[in-house]
Amino acid sequence: MKNFAIDAPINGLSFGNVSISILREIYNRNLNPSIFPLEGRIDFGGQKQDDMFAQWLAARINESQRLFSRDTPVYKLWHIQNSLSSYSNRGNRLITFMELDSLTPTEVNILKNQEKVFVTSSYTQDVFRMFGINSEYLPLGFDSHNFHLLEKRPSIDGVTTFCLGGKLEKRKGHFKVLNLWAKKYGNNMKYRLNCALTNHFLKPEQMQALISQALEGKTYNNINWLPYMPSNAEYNQFLQSGSIFIAMSGAEGRGLPEMHATALGAWPVALNAHAYKDFLNSENAILVNPNSKIPAADGVFFANQGQFNVGNIFDFDGNEFIAACEQAEKRAAQGLNAKGMELQKLTYKDTVDVLLKDLA
Repeated sequence: MKNFAIDAPINGLSFGNVSISILREIYNRNLNPSIFPLEGRIDFGGQKQDDMFAQWLAARINESQRLFSRDTPVYKLWHIQNSLSSYSNRGNRLITFMELDSLTPTEVNILKNQEKVFVTSSYTQDVFRMFGINSEYLPLGFDSHNFHLLEKRPSIDGVTTFCLGGKLEKRKGHFKVLNLWAKKYGNNMKYRLNCALTNHFLKPEQMQALISQALEGKTYNNINWLPYMPSNAEYNQFLQSGSIFIAMSGAEGRGLPEMHATALGAWPVALNAHAYKDFLNSENAILVNPNSKIPAADGVFFANQGQFNVGNIFDFDGNEFIAACEQAEKRAAQGLNAKGMELQKLTYKDTVDVLLKDLA
């Protein structure tokens, strides 16, 4: 095995959790790459304690600048934006979560300057191909270190509980879903919606204003707003707190909460589009076909024009979403999603096999 290096965020956000899972699999293989934490920061707070892995990681980071050569291949896990810089003379082997259906000329140029590009969605691979970018599909695994089936799922007798997760934003369809769910189930105490939607890139007052707008200024006793959960152990509880998980995002690079909730037995009501199609189907999900595309621009994370993050997201018909929720109620009444739990067979061994196959 040739020497290699990892340049990636190590924190509790989506990119950080994926980085840590990849690094843990590399540690399990007794490999010793150079490791460069993005921006020099390390946040392990959300992870289940693993002292031996943490010691290995610290040793690899501490030795990297003393031992590293710029002739070494570097795997960088990051957005297209800000991924042009590299520790290697060869450029990066970029692992990126692209969500939209288009690339700007700047993004194309950055991607063409990578040694290799890995994407976590077959849909993204098709988008890149349209713009002349060759990429390799990188399957992500189920994080079995942090997530597991609970002996007893949090539940309320006689109540059907839905869950809605991910950071609050237009791209994920949150505002439309909240509006539709409230009109169908709002204040009907036979139903409950658990929302874990904290977005650290928005101020609390901004989040509250957006939620109020989505709910047309009304309040609902059966919509449960959960606080930020700093640990994966807490998030594991949330993912199993409902029998139905709403997965109606208009664009995803993977959809980690949706994938893990399904793997833990929830029935997803899911948009039949983008990265979801890599792991959701008619056997393990209640699918809603998209009916159009709309601009992704939201004034915060995505733009109408510019050098980055310009494109469209999928949209859906509200009546079809509610019909899918009703179908999900019937499936959930029959028990856990056995087909969905087969997603636990997806492992980070497969992920790392793809990454390292040409370094042997």
